[in-house]
Amino acid sequence: REQAIAIYKRHYWDAIRADELPHGIDHCVFDVAVNSGTRRAGILLQRALTALGQRVTIDGYIGDLTLVAVSETSAIALLDAICDARAAFLAGLKGWPKYKNGWMHRVAEVRDVSSDLAREALRSENDPAIMSLVRWWTGRPVNRE
Repeated sequence: REQAIAIYKRHYWDAIRADELPHGIDHCVFDVAVNSGTRRAGILLQRALTALGQRVTIDGYIGDLTLVAVSETSAIALLDAICDARAAFLAGLKGWPKYKNGWMHRVAEVRDVSSDLAREALRSENDPAIMSLVRWWTGRPVNRE
């Protein structure tokens, strides 16, 4: 179990710079990375940002400019756009006719959990004591809706 956690952290979580993504977005992009690869996760994140009016290069690599664009975007809107981009990607795969129900169930589940995480982070942001602790612990602010 410890070895599996280390592998997922190194090969997926760290590769997508999840510690630098807002709460909820981190979960959503991580799930894409595990199931479709880290580069595809970056591409879908960047496509979602572009759909929301951000100017980013769609190269699949989550770099500083992508992270800035994420920080300037509503977490809830971005989650919806990522999940929509993911659904469109999956619909283009040859296994779509056979697996579409399971894949879309997964997308819906990730959308729900990620949105809950993002909303909880936003609610916590209204409590200065909690947010002070979160900023100290994580070293990063929570993105506003």
